[in-house]
Amino acid sequence: MCSITGNEQQSTFSVATANLCLLPKFMARFNNLNNTAPRANAIGERIYADQVHYASMVSKLLHKSSNEKICKVKNGFHSKSGYETINVSKSIPVTNQKPKVDIITHFPANDFLCVQEAFERDYTKILVSQLQKIYPFIVFEVGYCSPMVNFCGLSSGLMVASRYEIAAIMFKPYSAKCGFCSIVGKGLLMIKV
Repeated sequence: MCSITGNEQQSTFSVATANLCLLPKFMARFNNLNNTAPRANAIGERIYADQVHYASMVSKLLHKSSNEKICKVKNGFHSKSGYETINVSKSIPVTNQKPKVDIITHFPANDFLCVQEAFERDYTKILVSQLQKIYPFIVFEVGYCSPMVNFCGLSSGLMVASRYEIAAIMFKPYSAKCGFCSIVGKGLLMIKV
């Protein structure tokens, strides 16, 4: 998924993933998720607004103060690798006190957005209409609907939004299913850019 052909080569990509639960009404009510259409629109609007304004937010955070520096500290509680990058003031000794951590509450600018459980086509189209403003290439409603695969039930619920042109798409349905998954066309969605 990380290769671009042509004159421009990019070695790193940013990817975000989200389980949005855009479910049909009967399943949404069962999961206490009413008002799915307005929720899909609000999610799309929030992602769009944050993507548009993310560059200015990051520049403000990075140039906040000349008295701050970035350092790596040992953290045994929250990071599996044991290290995390944080902002600390020069006046606070790192070894004696807990460092001050900045938390960004906005959705970061990403090259790819992967969504799971976008089963309901109408709600997914609402989300896609918002996301197309920043992601020109979107793959959704992927999967097979047949009596043998999922009893003509729901699609895979997978969606990928990309800033880069998608060269190839492949979907492989899972063969072993049980319970609720028997009416869902779950599988593996692969894209090449």
